[in-house]
Amino acid sequence: MDNAKIRILHIVGSLNVGGAETMIVNIFRHIDRDRFDFSFLVNGSRGGYYEKAVQQLGGSVDYLPKRRQSLPDHYCELYRIIKRGRYHVIHFHTQNAFLTSTQLIAARLAGAKCIAVHSHNTRDWRKQSLLLVHKLCRHYLYRHTDIRLACSRAAAIWLFGTERNVEVFPLPIVCENFLFSESKYRNLRKDAQWEGKAVYAHVGRFSDVKNHKFLLEVFAQIKRLEKDSILILAGDGELREEIKNQIRELNLEKDVMLCGVVADVYNKLIMSDGFIFPSKYEGFPTSVLEAQAAGLPCYISDTITPEIKITDLVTMISLEASAEDWAKTIVIDQKRERTNRALYNQIIAQQYDIDAVTGRLMSLYKEAAEKI
Repeated sequence: MDNAKIRILHIVGSLNVGGAETMIVNIFRHIDRDRFDFSFLVNGSRGGYYEKAVQQLGGSVDYLPKRRQSLPDHYCELYRIIKRGRYHVIHFHTQNAFLTSTQLIAARLAGAKCIAVHSHNTRDWRKQSLLLVHKLCRHYLYRHTDIRLACSRAAAIWLFGTERNVEVFPLPIVCENFLFSESKYRNLRKDAQWEGKAVYAHVGRFSDVKNHKFLLEVFAQIKRLEKDSILILAGDGELREEIKNQIRELNLEKDVMLCGVVADVYNKLIMSDGFIFPSKYEGFPTSVLEAQAAGLPCYISDTITPEIKITDLVTMISLEASAEDWAKTIVIDQKRERTNRALYNQIIAQQYDIDAVTGRLMSLYKEAAEKI
């Protein structure tokens, strides 16, 4: 092909903070923007956290009418944008085979030559009837996708019904940001006036799947065992008020820090002593990867794909266990002797650093564009 830019259209649920969205924006920041042009088409709400960042990087953002408001308008606009854009690759980021298959048909009718489908989860939050047609459509989606990607083997099976010919494509992180140093650890805690405290962190959207209700119950039990404990909650979402109410009910207002969406999540992890993540399900959670890159012991639910256990920092605990059992496991493990936290950054960087993953994706896009 000639020296024209390779044009990629990313179709996403939102541009809010999340594993998939953070991944795409980080890749956009590091990709050769003289060679690749990213555009974004959003199925969900306007005004996402990353919208300004995308536009500052030179990317365009369009929004589809919501399906529940008008199905014809939704698919007509999808068709129009793809037809107009003459993209080399249409890259779907998804967790539902049925909804993606219907959009894939519209994309093909609009002239899409290469379609990439990227699975980012191992379940879907939607109603049961939609999950039934999801399973029925997995084979169709598999057959009509040119580039099949998934954040884990379990995520591949969830979306395509198989992991055969599906490339496990890790969610990248900017590893250098999470590099631990003792001086940074001490200075950050000094600034927060948390010297001598046991500091725990959680990063995630305030939604049911993240299981904040149980997380707070676990932390309340930790407080019984370690009086001088702090919990950092980084994130936001629809359950924020419920979480604030529960914090009040547990009398933890002075001990739980609601940080909202923060740009320096790496500092929150570097200053912490443990990472608690009792999600009901996950694909390949970026926040657990980031916590390991920061050398932080991680206590996660056993419903999360075991592939996320890259290092010996990760302890998986059953969601059938009580909050008291979680707390005992965490507090006992915190007393264990550990090697230099900074060494773990190198382990994570080998496979998951943003430069390595961006290079892989550029190769995939370039190869696809050359076939057109």
